[in-house]
Amino acid sequence: DADTLSHLSHCVDDYKFNKVEALLHIMQSAITHAQENGVLTVPPPVLSRVYQTLSRGYVNLLNTKKIADIKFPFPFVNLISLLLSLESLFLPLMMASVVDHYVWAPICCFLPLFGLFALNFISVELENPFGIDPNDLPMVEFQIEMNSCLLMLLHPQADHIATMSPTAEHDYQVLVAGANAEAIQRVNSPVKHIIVDELGPMTNCSNPHRSGCRMDGCVDHKSVGCMADNAFVPSSDEFMPAIDVSKALCGIEEALAACETVPEEKLQD
Repeated sequence: DADTLSHLSHCVDDYKFNKVEALLHIMQSAITHAQENGVLTVPPPVLSRVYQTLSRGYVNLLNTKKIADIKFPFPFVNLISLLLSLESLFLPLMMASVVDHYVWAPICCFLPLFGLFALNFISVELENPFGIDPNDLPMVEFQIEMNSCLLMLLHPQADHIATMSPTAEHDYQVLVAGANAEAIQRVNSPVKHIIVDELGPMTNCSNPHRSGCRMDGCVDHKSVGCMADNAFVPSSDEFMPAIDVSKALCGIEEALAACETVPEEKLQD
């Protein structure tokens, strides 16, 4: 309201107070007043998180303020500038006396100086990341994003309570049966085939249709045909399903594991 804006103006212009600190105190007072009058019917332990969030934000503001206010020590700046100047003066003389080639001498002199000066200029840019320079933080975008978050809280549907649909299924057994049926349907929907040309006899297999897939101890390393959600074994000119539909749920991982044991040179995509 007008009184609050006038108070903030007097705090900054007349008393030279920190505007953020004054505004933080106003927000905390408003929250406390609303809780006492029953406007905020929130338990105190939950409401204390609001004060903690405000405090954490102010602590982060103080950390950024330290970065902006505390500059790099001035003696270090003078020392670095002096050393760079001396190196720029004496390094060409030293390289001229050490390197005889007229091409390598300027190259060996230029690269170290360029690297040191570049690091120094980068440090100057990073010393104060708040501003309008190209390498500074995008403070305008940060403010726009924060304003958007605050406007979201003022939206009429911001406090919408999510509810279940009247037609939603709540029975556990029905949901489990539906999930199992969906998994079986996925098993019967081939995605891709992996065919092996070389066929061999099946070993230790009670079910010939499971040849090539590691299921119930039935493994055939010579004759394998698999795909992402199913497995097939080549039999003459046709494919036979290698996973029984009734046992599809317990056989997918075993079938995929068996496919990984086939040598790559025997696979044809």
